[in-house]
Parts: sequence; C-alpha cells; structure tokens
Amino acid sequence: MKREKYSMSFTAGSLLLKKSVIALELYSDLRDWKLVRDKIIQDNLLQSRSLNSLKRHTREIISRLRTLSEKELEWLSYQPENKQALMLWVAVCRRYTFIGEFASEVIRERYLSLQPQISTEDYNVFFNQKAQWHEELDRITESTQKEQRRIVFQMLRQVNLIDKQNNIIPILLPADFVELLRKRTDRNDLHLFPVFDSDLPSS
Repeated sequence: MKREKYSMSFTAGSLLLKKSVIALELYSDLRDWKLVRDKIIQDNLLQSRSLNSLKRHTREIISRLRTLSEKELEWLSYQPENKQALMLWVAVCRRYTFIGEFASEVIRERYLSLQPQISTEDYNVFFNQKAQWHEELDRITESTQKEQRRIVFQMLRQVNLIDKQNNIIPILLPADFVELLRKRTDRNDLHLFPVFDSDLPSS
C-alpha cells in the first residue's frame, strides 16, 4: 500500500499564536480564507519585515486554521492564550502528520509508560524510523532536519507539553475542548497530548 507523503514545510514558523489569532479574527468577519489572505498581505497585518516573510507566514497560518471545523474555530476565538495554544497544536498536528505521529507515538507513549522525559535523540530515532518508509525524508538535509527538530520542540514548549529540560508536563484538558475533539470520528486528536484516557472528562 502506498503511503501518503509527509509534508515537512513547517519551518516557516513555530506555533504562531498571536498571528493566528489575527487571521482568525479576520475570518470571523470575512468568512473567506482567500479574502483573509489578501487583507493580511495588503495591510501587512502580521507586521512582517519582508513581503516574502509575510506571504510565507500567512500561507502557513491559513493552512493550519483550515484544518479546524467551524465549531473549533469558534471555540478558539473565545479562549485565553493557554487554551488557544491547545487548539493550534491540534491544527499543526492535523496539517503535519509527521508532527502528529511524533506527539502520539513518542511523547504520549513515553508519558504513558512513565518515562517523563524526551530528548533530541528520541526525535532523531523517530525520524530515522519513519525514513525507512518515507523516502521524502531521505532527501532532507541534516541542517534542515535540525531546524525542523528545533521548531517541533519549540512548539511543544509553547503549548506547555514539555519544559526547558524536555520533561513531559502532564496536562489537564478542558472538558469543552475534549468534547469538541471527540466529535471527530475519523481520528483521535486526544492522543496528541500526554494524558491518560482515564484522566479525560467523561463523555
């Protein structure tokens, strides 16, 4: 069976929380992602230093937000930053299957097996294992791989899933957030977080 190729173009930025909120607020008014893109670029709403950077960040942010349902976007609009980070992490993991699999297959599994820390070597091992089945990973240079790893670990810290020493931080997911994610029957996004199923709010 042919495997879906990984998209690995996530070095355009880390979680991009504040910039994502700007795009989301525009979408709430315009209800059209193309109009959102055009408005952001026309008025440089992300305050980027160059047009190329502005376009790259805008494209990245919108591609992530478009993975969310209308109800998830609405929820995201009314939350404080710490909760917004949770939903943006889900969006990142949906947009980039590689990151989602690292979250569920490495971080969550280590947490469930009571191994409370991850390392850059854990990422490297995961990358090399996936490269056996995904030839597109073999074409990534060592310097790009290091930058991708840095971005992934940076996002994990921004969502508060690991600390500066790469210790995994147990998380208490909000009940309304859990309820939203459970509405997706085609995937289990709750496994993107270091949490025991028994610690999740009952449905």
